[in-house]
Order: sequence, then structure tokens, then C-alpha cells
Amino acid sequence: MYKKLGILIFFIFCANLSNKIKADFFQEVQPKDGSEFFLYGGAAGVANTLCQIFVDNKISINYAKRTKTDYVNYFKEKSKRQYDIANAGFNDGISSMEQQGNIFKKCSFLKSN
Repeated sequence: MYKKLGILIFFIFCANLSNKIKADFFQEVQPKDGSEFFLYGGAAGVANTLCQIFVDNKISINYAKRTKTDYVNYFKEKSKRQYDIANAGFNDGISSMEQQGNIFKKCSFLKSN
């Protein structure tokens, strides 16, 4: 009995949390469906990884810039909406890395204006 009640409360909490995230988290673009959420998250993940391996001196600044440009421009060929979401996700991924410490501040050059 308590297990079922706990599961129900958990699902209600998750449903309310996703609405809160959708309303407050996304600054530049509001994803409309699941595929746009995955695109946004994927772009943020690519940005985090690219920033980390750049900071670890595994890649050069030129390679990092070229990789970012190639990744985001791939979505420009698909549609303007996908490009905007990928770009916003990438910028937010870089912003989240910059908040992790001063060592990641040098990743700011990867952000798009």
C-alpha cells in the first residue's frame, strides 16, 4: 500500500518538476516536444565535453572552434528552429561549465552571440 502511494507521489512530483524546468530553465528557446528537449540536451552535453577536453589540453583552440561550428551548423541545414535550439543548448552548456570554476572561463570563446 505504501509502496504504491510512494510511486504515485513520485510521478506527481516528476510531472510538476518538468513543468517547472520548462518554464524556468530555458532562457533563449522553449523546446516544444521531446525531440527538441533531446536536441537541447545533446547540444549542452557536446559543449560540456568540448570545454572539458579543451581545458585538459587534449585539443587546440582552433579545433574546438571548428568542432563547435560544424556541430551547430549541421542543424542550420535542417531548419532554423533546430539551429536555434542547438545553439541555445550549446551556449547554456558552456555557461554551466563556466560556473564550475575559473579554469573553465576560457571556454567562453565557444559561445555564440
